[in-house]
Amino acid sequence: MKRIITLILALSVVLSLYGFANAHGDAHSGAHEALMGTIAIVTEAQIVVTTGGEGDVSVKLSPSTRYVPMDEKKGEWRDLHVGMRVVIKFVGTQRVAGEVSYRREEPQSESGEDGHE
Repeated sequence: MKRIITLILALSVVLSLYGFANAHGDAHSGAHEALMGTIAIVTEAQIVVTTGGEGDVSVKLSPSTRYVPMDEKKGEWRDLHVGMRVVIKFVGTQRVAGEVSYRREEPQSESGEDGHE
């Protein structure tokens, strides 16, 4: 009887560790639910985001991608610019943006001054 209980406990530990390892592995396999980072490149068709852990990540933009500025006004891809922080929510398992959230910022002048004292 002790052997059966020990075997059941060992099996449950192994299955728990297997489940944890698979869940942790999915986080690095490209199957993201969301991505946070800084825009490196932006076009009408794609955005490249620099993240802390993965480096540069290319994300496709589609006609159904929603652009959600923090001020809750209607947004579009033209609002996005290099250096802006964004949060991208994906559609499915592909790297297609379903939603891009961002804070509208005034672009800095070419001299690097932002006009604030």
